Amino acid sequence: MKHLGALAAAGAAAGLLARQSRRARAARFTDRETGLFNRQGLERAAARLPGGIGRRYLVYFYLDLDHVGYLGGHEPVQKLLRHGGWVLRRQAREGELLAREGGGLIALKRAGSPQEAARWAEGVLEQLRQFPLAGGRLRPRDTAAGICRLEGGRRGLAPTLFHARQCALTARREGRALRICGTASCQACQERWQLAAEFRQGLARGEFQLCLQFFVDARTFQIVGGEALSRWNHPSRGLLSPDRYVPLLEREGGIQEVDFHGLEETCAFLEELDRQGETAFFISCNFSRRTFSDPGFVRRCAQVLGRYRFSRRQLVLEVTESQWIGPQEGAQMLQNIREMRAMGVRVVFDDFGMGFSSFHDLQEYPMDGLKLDKQLVDNMWTAQGRVLLAALVRTGHELGLTILAEGVEEEHQLEVLRQLGCDMLQGFHFSVPLPAGQAKELILQRGRGND
Repeated sequence: MKHLGALAAAGAAAGLLARQSRRARAARFTDRETGLFNRQGLERAAARLPGGIGRRYLVYFYLDLDHVGYLGGHEPVQKLLRHGGWVLRRQAREGELLAREGGGLIALKRAGSPQEAARWAEGVLEQLRQFPLAGGRLRPRDTAAGICRLEGGRRGLAPTLFHARQCALTARREGRALRICGTASCQACQERWQLAAEFRQGLARGEFQLCLQFFVDARTFQIVGGEALSRWNHPSRGLLSPDRYVPLLEREGGIQEVDFHGLEETCAFLEELDRQGETAFFISCNFSRRTFSDPGFVRRCAQVLGRYRFSRRQLVLEVTESQWIGPQEGAQMLQNIREMRAMGVRVVFDDFGMGFSSFHDLQEYPMDGLKLDKQLVDNMWTAQGRVLLAALVRTGHELGLTILAEGVEEEHQLEVLRQLGCDMLQGFHFSVPLPAGQAKELILQRGRGND
């Protein structure tokens, strides 16, 4: 009897382990918020479809989680994702695969034509927009859909997902509900796909070049610093400005590699200035809130800084406004800011006064300065704009912060900003972005008194 009891116990334990293993395996392929597949789960399930992925349309639903998070915080973001998962499960037919990746929902829809897939997508969008938000509902531009046909080996899941996502983003920019991937749109998407695939080779080949746009002292108009900006000198497409690839890499992954490449080049530039006796000039580098809230951010920065010798006060990190982050990421960003400042590196908010930044950020994060958004400078001639601009400058100074204003393009703008008490100014009125070599010559001339 004891022997039978031991066998039964062993069998029960084995069954428990098997169930736990199945649950762990299922969790690895499931999105926690929606209960749908994650990207890995979708690829695994698509590979097992009878007859492959042909004769299906990939429908990508864009959700503006940044806007929802800005209005209500983390909780409505979670609720919207759950609502989206519920809507898709309710609308999908048996055997149609559903997934979530980042701020998008995905369906592999069986349909006889793109128009049939579009009619189905319009119904889903209508239900997504019923989600209650801040006393109302989602704005039309908070959602959009992109539709692209899956064609098996000729166009697999990854490029089709990319094309559908680009179509959804294009539809949103155009104020439309959805866009079907056609000849013209596919050509534009294909160019973006190639850029996303080529940027790592471009980094390795030295195609990304450091440029600087100067900051000037608002009282003396003397050059005091510069903002590091990247330009991609593509071998076949020519010199690409950041708007051609930065938003793309922020969405598709890879922006951290470009940003840290820029940090590496900036540190090397500052070390060269230090060797030539220029120790007062500072350079700012841009990092998104998402990157700044990464647990490995400080370690990676320290590794780069450890390879170069210059005063750490000469390096400024700008926290940009491109992405909203939740409370857990915000806590990590706070820790990262403190640790970077403890190294002697200065940290400022970029694009302050618009987007996701607010007076709450001034209470939450210990900063060295604020860089006022260009829109505030452009709107200084309205009564509300002038009052808001003056209030931000005054509040920043009372908190001991340095105030920088960007986008200064006209004489009368700089006079108003000087009167309001801005400390530093930047814009085309003073300088266009210059290649690093040309910028260095001007900086060293300034140091010798030949400015």
